[in-house]
Amino acid sequence: MSGLISRKEKLSVVITDMTGKVIYESSAHIYEIGENSVELGQLEGVSAGIYLITLSGDKVLVNRRLNILK
Repeated sequence: MSGLISRKEKLSVVITDMTGKVIYESSAHIYEIGENSVELGQLEGVSAGIYLITLSGDKVLVNRRLNILK
């Protein structure tokens, strides 16, 4: 996953399935201004489906749909 950040932020990533069960959670990391990416390599055992990915920080909350195809 990648995206642009307009200011330096400490963000954490949480991925949940459609029932709200957390399937991935990262500790907060500091991301610099500009383009950043998050490696989600620990999702290898996850079934195909639709998930919700949430990036959250002190002044940021972003929710996006994540489609996993296998």
